[in-house]
Amino acid sequence: MGLFTSRTEVVKRNIAGALAGEPVRTPPGHTVVVSQVGGWSVIFDVDSPEEGPPPIFFGPRKVSRIGIPFTARDGFVWDLKRRRLVGDKIYERRTKWSTTGGTSWKQEFERIQPQLKPPAIAFGFGDFDYEFTIETNDEARLHELFEPRSFRDLLQEQPTIRLRTEQDEKGWMASLVPELPEGVAALFFQDRSLLRDAADVQSVHTLLRAAIEQLVAIGSADAKPPRIF
Repeated sequence: MGLFTSRTEVVKRNIAGALAGEPVRTPPGHTVVVSQVGGWSVIFDVDSPEEGPPPIFFGPRKVSRIGIPFTARDGFVWDLKRRRLVGDKIYERRTKWSTTGGTSWKQEFERIQPQLKPPAIAFGFGDFDYEFTIETNDEARLHELFEPRSFRDLLQEQPTIRLRTEQDEKGWMASLVPELPEGVAALFFQDRSLLRDAADVQSVHTLLRAAIEQLVAIGSADAKPPRIF
């Protein structure tokens, strides 16, 4: 290891070793780690620039992204993140409640629900509806996506989360692969912190696999993974 090896390069090497991944050079002079989960390529990008204008007096923020490229079968896109304050409080309270005993968390949530601002999209999934904000171009499709309780549980277990799909020729995946095959979209997890722990990354891998399998199940993603590298 060189004397001036950056912290992000060290993280990439450690994650590559822990997950049997391979470093892949992408333009312009960028490196990502590519591993395999259930036959799908998973791309770990630890120092990706955040979308949108940078903060005043500072350069672009760097975020961690872990994503799966897939071939889209429709134009369905969505963007899920935990609601600030309300969602954070629900996560914190539910996590502590599971260790306290007494009444069930479902009963406790039903007690506090009238105090909470109603969600923009209500599926009838209890605290899940209130914990997350989700933007989409197809609410009916979104309900299909989040129907399985096991998938919703994986989402709610993440301490911080932003999970989304992107079909954009100028988006994150296209920035890594300029000659992206037509129809290839991206499913990815995003975190403003530097994901450096292999166990945390493995947890995200599990979530992404469940998400891509569900996208295939509802017909929004082709079951055959695309080759982009």
